[in-house]
Amino acid sequence: MDQSQFDSEMLQVLCDILAYATEYPDSGDTVEGIFQWWLLRQEIKHKESLVRKALAELVARGLMNERQGRNGRIRYQVNPDKQKEIEAFINQKTESKKRNSSR
Repeated sequence: MDQSQFDSEMLQVLCDILAYATEYPDSGDTVEGIFQWWLLRQEIKHKESLVRKALAELVARGLMNERQGRNGRIRYQVNPDKQKEIEAFINQKTESKKRNSSR
């Protein structure tokens, strides 16, 4: 199959469906089941490392705090002292998205 005929979003969905079906070759499902279970599972797998990197960056910049809970797991929470900086960052992203969509 020639991948160049698909836009990036369609290509990602094709790959996610095939990756799940290859990992679980005996699986079969409805459109709704594939959307809810197969694609959601693949999206989570793809995003896990990205979320870990994003949290490390936010902690390093002081925008999020991390602390170890009693169970040994790390918990993340927004740094209330950085609220204005956080709002400015979010607004900058929102404005950038608006500019790009109006082109």
